[in-house]
Amino acid sequence: MSGFLCRHESVDTLPAAWDGLAAAPWQQRRFLAHAQAANPCAQRYYTWIEDGVCVAGAIVYGLPIDLLTYFPFKLPFSIAPNLRVCGVPASVSCPGLLGPPHRAGRLLTEVCTAEASFLVALNLDPDMPVPPSMSAGPTLPTITLEVPWRTMDEYEGALRADYRRRFRKIRARFAGCRLETTSCAAFTPAHYLQYLSVLNKSEAKLETLPEAFFRGLPEDLFELTTITRDGSMLGWLVMLIHGGRAAFFMGGMPENAQREPDLYFYVTCCVLQRAISRGARFLDLGQTAEIPKLRLGGRLEPRAMAVYHPSGALRLLLAAAAPLLSYHREIETHHVFTHCATGEPGRPNQETKP
Repeated sequence: MSGFLCRHESVDTLPAAWDGLAAAPWQQRRFLAHAQAANPCAQRYYTWIEDGVCVAGAIVYGLPIDLLTYFPFKLPFSIAPNLRVCGVPASVSCPGLLGPPHRAGRLLTEVCTAEASFLVALNLDPDMPVPPSMSAGPTLPTITLEVPWRTMDEYEGALRADYRRRFRKIRARFAGCRLETTSCAAFTPAHYLQYLSVLNKSEAKLETLPEAFFRGLPEDLFELTTITRDGSMLGWLVMLIHGGRAAFFMGGMPENAQREPDLYFYVTCCVLQRAISRGARFLDLGQTAEIPKLRLGGRLEPRAMAVYHPSGALRLLLAAAAPLLSYHREIETHHVFTHCATGEPGRPNQETKP
């Protein structure tokens, strides 16, 4: 198909059609403008034009990435070159490509040529056609949850007995907690320290977002919920709520020595509680800490990663090493709901230990 590539150094120069191609607010110009201002990392944007119309887009930025993140065993060193990344510069599960898969794939081919460097495309749909010059493999899946319940009591009633017992026990342990939801302008240095605590413990971290990034998140899209007990902050969470859909963006907890058992599961319960209270019918729980999210009822949605290098010899090496650089963790299936085998209400139940 005929067309041509345009490069944009600023969000301000992107065509209005860009937002129409975006599958989520993370990809839209408003959020990208905020990310470019609060977390500058050499962002640039590409559009693919056919017959004068923008039919696909790509977000590219610079970032050191440890290529051995998913190596089968822990190594005493890392290989973290400063790569060109096709993705959203905010550690979210949304890809950096916009538009129909066949046109986004064509655009990605052109981006590889234009960047002429080591390029990693993150969080792709596994069914998207990847250019032959790229090596692809699985990366961290995201965890999603359909939300048909109108109250937390309805959700609790849908759980199988073992999961309901655990859910009640953990919530009872944190019964004295207070949840306060505000705009993200209330984000403080104490919140940020807890963000760094969680980030430093993560095995799949990408960029480190600055404190100002959180405070400046658009008020009509994002909310900050702070969890306190007896005047002390136990944790917090930031959520994106838009068009009947919710996404868990980021959270914080104290250092390990000060962290209570099952606190992360409780924070995840608070994410679901906020989604229900805001009337969301779909919840994206993000890509890390799969076990507590699956025990809440989430289901895995696979994502793929593709890599490119202009050197033919290195492309052969990357193709051979793809299985070692890809994500292959075995995760037990959790059948959480009384009439659900996969986290989708309405399907027959299969008995399995939680």
